[in-house]
Amino acid sequence: MKKITLFLCLISFLATAQNYKFGKVSKEELEEQFYPKDSSVNAAILFKNRRTYFDYTQSDGFFVITEVHERIKIYNKEGYDWATKEIRYYTSSSSGSEKVTVSTAKTFRLEDGKIKSYKLKKGGVFLEKENKYWSKKIFTMPNLTEGCVVEWKYKLISPYKGIDKLNFQYSIPVKRIQCKIEIPEYYIFNLRYIGFEKTSSKKYVKGGVITITNKDRSNRWMTGSVFSSSDINYKINVMEVSKDFMPALKEELYVSNINNYRTSIKFELSSVRWPNRPIKNFSKSWDNVSKTILANSSFGGELKKKLYFKKDLELLKVASGNQKELVDKIFNFVKEKVKWNGYNGLYTDKGVKVAYKKGTGNIAEINLILTAMLRDAGITANPVLVSTRSHGVPVFPTIEGFNYVVVGVGEKGGIVLLDASEKYSTPDVLPFRTLNWKGRIIRDDKTSSWVPLIPLEHSKKEYMISAVLNDNEELSGFVRTKFSNRAALRYRKTKNALSEDELLEEIDEKYEDIDVLLAKVKFREDIYKPVVESLKFTSEDLLEEINGDVFIKPLLFLGETTNPFKMDERVYPIDYGSPWTTNYKVSIKIPGNYKVVSIPESVKLEMEEGIGSFLMQVKEQNGTIRIFVSLSMNTGMIHASKYKMLKDFYRDMLKKINEKIVLKKV
Repeated sequence: MKKITLFLCLISFLATAQNYKFGKVSKEELEEQFYPKDSSVNAAILFKNRRTYFDYTQSDGFFVITEVHERIKIYNKEGYDWATKEIRYYTSSSSGSEKVTVSTAKTFRLEDGKIKSYKLKKGGVFLEKENKYWSKKIFTMPNLTEGCVVEWKYKLISPYKGIDKLNFQYSIPVKRIQCKIEIPEYYIFNLRYIGFEKTSSKKYVKGGVITITNKDRSNRWMTGSVFSSSDINYKINVMEVSKDFMPALKEELYVSNINNYRTSIKFELSSVRWPNRPIKNFSKSWDNVSKTILANSSFGGELKKKLYFKKDLELLKVASGNQKELVDKIFNFVKEKVKWNGYNGLYTDKGVKVAYKKGTGNIAEINLILTAMLRDAGITANPVLVSTRSHGVPVFPTIEGFNYVVVGVGEKGGIVLLDASEKYSTPDVLPFRTLNWKGRIIRDDKTSSWVPLIPLEHSKKEYMISAVLNDNEELSGFVRTKFSNRAALRYRKTKNALSEDELLEEIDEKYEDIDVLLAKVKFREDIYKPVVESLKFTSEDLLEEINGDVFIKPLLFLGETTNPFKMDERVYPIDYGSPWTTNYKVSIKIPGNYKVVSIPESVKLEMEEGIGSFLMQVKEQNGTIRIFVSLSMNTGMIHASKYKMLKDFYRDMLKKINEKIVLKKV
């Protein structure tokens, strides 16, 4: 009886099991109103299958084919973005191009209880060229409705022997994902597993055959050509990886690049081992990578060009009194002379001479011009290879690990970093996009080494408030805020385009509890000085009266009000980008018809290992209450294992700065 029951259960399971063959979208999938494990998501990947394998032709040898099949559920209109697919591929005419073909794509809807499908039209796939190296094929599925399912298949054919990263996790959940990678025994890859979610995998070996056709003309008495063929048997190493119910990769506060923590597998071609031939190794050290980049004509070759800037450099040298002044003048000259066109790049595009003449260029062109000018002026300057925060942290020693160039001035132990693409940057104050782990400096003698990109100097904000409480229970006064280092760079980037009226309006909206009467900013354009913002304000909303007692927050309308760290646990490190400090100095003048009932006690909180600290001092003297608060994070990166400590630190700090000053009328 038990066997019959189990058999019936198996039959029932097989009858309702999901059919992942293209086009076999079920009524149950279309009727599903929300994702079972997370009702808040707007879309979910019902199924994704990827197969990557090597094929062989006698004329071209091995090439790599990747076939992808995706089925996605759209729950609501906010999920419509997932009905657009972008497939990025390499298109370099000099070294061969990849090809993408979309074989089929359909939208499935439930109409009057029946499943209807709408096919993507032939003209629905568009080509978009990013630059001379990369293109995208883009399509958007037709006839979308809430609850529909979209499905497509495409193929990418590559002449290169690399294998694109296997991604198993996305910003929406995945019900079922499976990948199969088939690699001929001749190619050896290193693998790197990334992320926190576990997957199921298995490895095995199967057989493959290469058929070689030969033309035989050895018999001169025979008319025409005689063809013969021979087979070469080889092994294929197969890896299958799968996962059911992969959770979404959710953004959290203070994460540099969420892709660094996406569950995935990266492949690096280590070596090629052909029969009866020496092994050819491809794995490189970072030093070899650096030398390869320097030897490239679009990098090292461009550094050697100097004639195009000679006249301008002579004028800058004449106008400079010392070496530091000369560095600053060359740095600022290049910033004004060549504007960034928005493109990153390890190599030049049009070349340094064209960029200099036209006044616009990519990152490599701008900062290689700066390097060459500094060197020609007798200053030790070298390019520094960088992977931007959006590009991720390089895993293997590979050229593709870098996508950006800055400039290092000085010798070992005293290197100052410059980036002439950023209008408001100063020496050692790089734009936020570059603050990613460390960079690789390449010296003129072809040696290279790592240099830290995370600054040691704190980004600073300093608030000074002078306020007066009048008899009508109104507070009025002045606020002076000073922004230094990276805080000044961020301020200038976001605020310098605003007029004074626009700035006043923005500040007024930012501080809901006060009326801003006047706003002025000093040193907006003088990047070597801190930005100073001054406000005049008045408010009736900063005091609270209960049973004759008046309550005032020590920081008035400034400071944190809620803990930014709300999750019970965290798997990603907390990434601030750089160390930072925020100081508050508040002075509140109390009129004679009030007396101070109580003020918060002074306190100092410190996290272990000197990670961060909080200091609050409150004093009352001669009718004036003075408050000093300092909050510092002494590192740009805090490990996830310290999350609970950081969360508790913020909890205790917030509790303290929200303690009220208590006054009473006399």
